[in-house]
Amino acid sequence: MLGFPHLRQAFPVSCDIMKTIPKPKYCGQDWLEMKPNGDKKLCGHCQKNIVDFSEMKWSEIEKIQRDNDNSVCGMYSDKQLTYWGQEIPLSTNKALLTTAFLIGLSTNTLAQTDIEKKNKEKIYIQGYITSKTKTGRVDTIVGTTVLLKNTTIATVANDNGFYKLDISGYTDTTKEPVIIFSTIGYYDLEVKLDNNLLKGEVNQNIQLAEDESATIAFYVRKPTLGQKIKRKFRKWFGRKE
Repeated sequence: MLGFPHLRQAFPVSCDIMKTIPKPKYCGQDWLEMKPNGDKKLCGHCQKNIVDFSEMKWSEIEKIQRDNDNSVCGMYSDKQLTYWGQEIPLSTNKALLTTAFLIGLSTNTLAQTDIEKKNKEKIYIQGYITSKTKTGRVDTIVGTTVLLKNTTIATVANDNGFYKLDISGYTDTTKEPVIIFSTIGYYDLEVKLDNNLLKGEVNQNIQLAEDESATIAFYVRKPTLGQKIKRKFRKWFGRKE
């Protein structure tokens, strides 16, 4: 059974789920190019049925994967991959906003001004995520989750292995922020950042070590509206030719 000890702090409610259901690995196939097969689609690369998980709640995904020994390949949305192991949080939490407002009123004017100034400064951690093969070749890793430890601030590396994480809301000057890089098939990596260097865009390239003992499941990304429209145009022009 694979363990993800860092998620016990970041996602205390769902740490048991994360231990039993590892995050799948991106396979690079195109959902739009797959042939329908009932309520699923057939992958032309591996001939497996791909399930559309993109509109399901985490509890539904968990049940299907548990019932099938976590062997079901599927299509997921970017948010599902970012918040893997828990339900996607609401975009606006009124209770938290109210609490933050009341706390702000209780601070002195100088401290409040400093915090507001820091919050206005956009701070991004960005870079490429790679891994070195046994032959020495360096490959990019796609789909890596990049998480600000002990928060829900996260993003996912794109098809080129590039990530960009906005940590502008991090205002704790007494502790250095820690970024966690996590993807199935590789060992997790925690990187501590220097508070004094957090200005503007901070470049942080990462190289992960492969975990050969990890169980790998695969996923495809949910296509965007633009990708769907582009494919329709290709089909229309193809018919005319």
